Parts: sequence; structure tokens; C-alpha cells
Amino acid sequence: MTASEQHSTEPGRPKGLVALFWLAYHQVAGVLGALGIVVYASHLISLDLRGIVALLFSFWAETVRPFVGLVLAYTYEPAARLFGFDIDIDIDAQTKDYLGAGVVLASSYARMWRAEGLMLKEPGLVNFLRFWVGLFGLMVLGWPFFAVAFPAYLAWTRIHDGRLAPGAIRRILLILTPLIWVAILLGVNALLALSGDPGT
Repeated sequence: MTASEQHSTEPGRPKGLVALFWLAYHQVAGVLGALGIVVYASHLISLDLRGIVALLFSFWAETVRPFVGLVLAYTYEPAARLFGFDIDIDIDAQTKDYLGAGVVLASSYARMWRAEGLMLKEPGLVNFLRFWVGLFGLMVLGWPFFAVAFPAYLAWTRIHDGRLAPGAIRRILLILTPLIWVAILLGVNALLALSGDPGT
């Protein structure tokens, strides 16, 4: 198979304003996904956040975390009462941050997930439910696994004769955007620490 033939098998690439929109979408979702990972990691390890990274942490704590709690209050609590459990479910901050990171990362991966054909081929309600329930169910709950597995799957399926197919590197980098931004945020935080910026 020639390079031009391989290129023709890749899904269509958006152009113009559409391409600019999707680039912005991936970057914004990537930054928020990275922030979610850093915030959740702060529950597991000690992170002395500084400067703009600390401001982003505060943004998450004051907006995303309460929103996740509100969503849970209107979903899990009614479901519990439906099964006879008349209780108020108190979701801790760590769980809210885990689910919040999962939702943001699922949104970051949504377009690439669909572009790679990881859906039922038949149109209609079944296709729609498989995509959204599968993505925002499995991905939200198991995002640490999918954050590694999806790029690995993409690389594996794009190897031909020992080489990556055209467009594969771009797609892999798009999938890795949240992890790349994690490295950037932690790098900025480390530089601020070295410069003597006061931590949180």
C-alpha cells in the first residue's frame, strides 16, 4: 500500500474555521482535563501549588467541584430513594474531583473516539446510546486506564510495516493533550517554586 493510499484511508481532516474550532476545543478540554488530573492527584500526594496553578486549582474547587456535587445530588440521591434508601448521600471532595476529571477527559476524547469508529455502525438510538453511555460511563469511571489505553490502541492500529500511518502522530498527540498539559502545569509550578513564589 502506497503512502497516498494509506492517507486516503484516514478519516477526513477538517479545514478552515472548523479545524480552528476543533483545535481550540481540544486545547481547552485538554487544559481542563489536565487540571482535573492535577486536582485529583493533590488528594493522593502532597502538591504545593503556586501562582497561576494555584489559581486554576481554586477555579476548579469553586466551580467544577460544586457542579459535580449538584449533579450527583440530583441523580444518585433520587435513585437511592427510588430503591427505598431515604438518606442524604454525602460525596467527599476526592470523589467529586475524580468524577469531574473523568467527565472533562471524556469530553476531551469525544471527537477522537467517534472519529476512530468506536461506535456501532448502525444509525439511530442504539448508536447514540452506545456512544454517550459508553464514553461518559466507562470513561468517567475508568479514566486513568483509558488515558493510557486509548493512545496505545491508536498507535497500535496505525502501525503499517513497522511505521505509523499518515496522520497517526497528530491523532496520538491530540489524545495525549491532557497529559501534555499536566506536564506543563507541573513544570510551571516547579519553576514558580524555584523562583520563590509563595505556595498555597
